[in-house]
Amino acid sequence: METIDIYEDITPGLEARVRDSLPDEGPVTVRINSYGGAVDVGHTIRHLLADYPGHVTCVVDGVAASAASIIAIAGSDELVMREGSELMIHQASLGMDGNSSSLRSMAERLEKMDAELANVYAAKAGGDAEHWLGLMAAETWFSAADAVDAGLADRVDGRVAQAVSVDRIAAKYNYSGRRLPPDGRKENGMSVKALAAELGVSESEFKATFARIMNETVETTVKVDVSYPQDTRIAPTETVTVYPIVGQPASEASSENPDVAENAVGVESIPVAAEVIEGITFELGAEVEGFTTVIDAQSGALKITASTGVEVGAEAEFVVSVSGTDVPVKVTVRSLSEEQEATEETTGSEVDVVPVDKHTYNALVEGNRAYNKILEKQAVEQRHARVDQWINQGRIAASARDEAIKVIDRDENLAAEIYGSRPANTIPRREMGNVGSGEPKSKVEALIAKANENRKNRK
Repeated sequence: METIDIYEDITPGLEARVRDSLPDEGPVTVRINSYGGAVDVGHTIRHLLADYPGHVTCVVDGVAASAASIIAIAGSDELVMREGSELMIHQASLGMDGNSSSLRSMAERLEKMDAELANVYAAKAGGDAEHWLGLMAAETWFSAADAVDAGLADRVDGRVAQAVSVDRIAAKYNYSGRRLPPDGRKENGMSVKALAAELGVSESEFKATFARIMNETVETTVKVDVSYPQDTRIAPTETVTVYPIVGQPASEASSENPDVAENAVGVESIPVAAEVIEGITFELGAEVEGFTTVIDAQSGALKITASTGVEVGAEAEFVVSVSGTDVPVKVTVRSLSEEQEATEETTGSEVDVVPVDKHTYNALVEGNRAYNKILEKQAVEQRHARVDQWINQGRIAASARDEAIKVIDRDENLAAEIYGSRPANTIPRREMGNVGSGEPKSKVEALIAKANENRKNRK
């Protein structure tokens, strides 16, 4: 299978490379990580891919924004979003200056370009062009799952089928300056001077207004997966605490995961999620006969106590309202001797048992939690150190550090593929043209320095 990488801006010349990379036949995979660029180049590439006789799969590894979204959506037979990737659509923009007639002509051209783009999105996802024009005007960002829900993408790569139903819960966040691309770069467009002149204000007034826009807080609603473990077991008179799982399928809960552990006999379980995302609220539904339940409205921790009268083997289902969405929590009543019998069957031999008091056991559990946090902190520091190493090696610019850290925290292999695989020393690591900075001079800088010295001598 032929693979074509588009890990760059959509600029003239790219269409020729894509055309020359297409084989005569057979399936093709196009991997994309681009913030966009020239709309006409994007249309050309998507037509090349659409006309190709074989099956074309576009995979968004990082982001497909602006013109890159046209290639991903309209140039593929199947569009696959990687976990953590994004897709962005917005209105077309052109940088120019001129008189009122030329500016009006350019505005009309931009409106026609927007209409073409809206028709592309509508052809893939359905709906009318006006709907997509509204989303474009708002500069809409789609997460991987959002792109699938909107009909722009076909599936999210790596998603595992849920063993139990998982509800998508809306949580509100505040993002500062989301009107710019995620890496903070300004998109190509008219200069401050030209924009100020077009709006009839001074440059200082325009800059002050733009600064307010940059610093405003935009409230955004996103959706996350929230569920509870469905295999909790409880004995008569026992108390267990069940913690919500945020962003992780309940079927993945196991003692091999440092953040997840099964309930221990007679004690509270280790939290499945150490922190619950801000913006989610938890409320307990109706009580279940034979059980006493208490819930923490902020963390979602559900404490369940079974009475002496509950029957072994009975199942009970509790309902937790998570930001208005009902999420089930199921528990099964076990016998007091069940764990010992299961242990003997597993080992097939006598097991050494060291009895400890509850205080000592809780201390061991807390120690294990603290140790896991230390390991997680070390892992984060190691990941971020890799990004700093890429910057020092000249593989990525220092201004792209925050975006690279977001990617590596989601998927280390993807970050290594996007950033770490770039050739070293492709990004300048010192100020260019600044003679006397202490760094070795380039040939151009040496000539400038020599010319300056000659002028001094002539004086």
